[in-house]
Amino acid sequence: MSVPNLWVLFFLLSALLVPAAPRTPWTTSRVTGSPNPPAPLNVERVFPQLEFTKPVDFMRQPGSDRWVVLEEGGKLVSFRPSAGVTNTDLVLDCREFRSPARPLGFTFHPGFATNRFVFLNHNEGYNKVDGARITRFTATSLDPLRLDPASGRHIISWLGGGHNGCTLAFGPDGYLYISTGDAAEPDPPDDLRKTGQDISDLLASILRIDVDRTEGTNNYAVPKDNPFVTTPGARGEVWAFGFRNPFRTAFGPDGMLWVGDVGWEQWEMIYRVKRGGNYGWPITEGPNTRVRTDVKPGPGPILP
Repeated sequence: MSVPNLWVLFFLLSALLVPAAPRTPWTTSRVTGSPNPPAPLNVERVFPQLEFTKPVDFMRQPGSDRWVVLEEGGKLVSFRPSAGVTNTDLVLDCREFRSPARPLGFTFHPGFATNRFVFLNHNEGYNKVDGARITRFTATSLDPLRLDPASGRHIISWLGGGHNGCTLAFGPDGYLYISTGDAAEPDPPDDLRKTGQDISDLLASILRIDVDRTEGTNNYAVPKDNPFVTTPGARGEVWAFGFRNPFRTAFGPDGMLWVGDVGWEQWEMIYRVKRGGNYGWPITEGPNTRVRTDVKPGPGPILP
């Protein structure tokens, strides 16, 4: 290294030792559409004697006051919501039927009271062709809830990755809606497979299937009114596409489907999803941020 370069390096290192001037707080940041000031929110801890390891999903057991919690480590547990509750009851340990198994979502069948079916998403590693799976289990006990590991029935699967989705939710129409990610690693660059706009696979989409019927070799059927049933080369299961990692979904009181999609660098998105909708990824992120120009758009315009 030359003498001038040594002096430059010395100057830069010396600058690191000088205390920085106090920064003026930036107080103008706000979420578009939020009240100013924001509405008051008080957080109260409930069930203080219960502890969960990486909980990722929970819901109330139909026909019961029990709450059911899914842990990313593989356990599904339940408990009664009393102030003094101290322990949970094991519903299912995913490692009893599949290892490894990293579950992200579950739901009860609308007819759970009679058929006792519970659907679970579990994931079995990166870049595995059938690594993201939906399995149906049957309850052998209701109080406390217990699922039989041996009753597991494979429903549908897709390529596993860092972005797997996955929420399972039955719509008002009785069909099962499944959110799937683009199977990319959780670090940029994203969507190297360019799958977000490709409806020839099940990735980066909201799927809509009928789990009360079978079709061919599948343990489900594709509803005839799905938007791409007659599109050449398309997967008929796709209801909407162009998502990065639609981690959570929910149906509103009006029956509309809402999706929370994990963004890349600038945006976190909440979409009101329409039949056949194209939500842009990886061409766009959020309302207008351009991400990829080398990806061929899928069918239909990108929705705002």
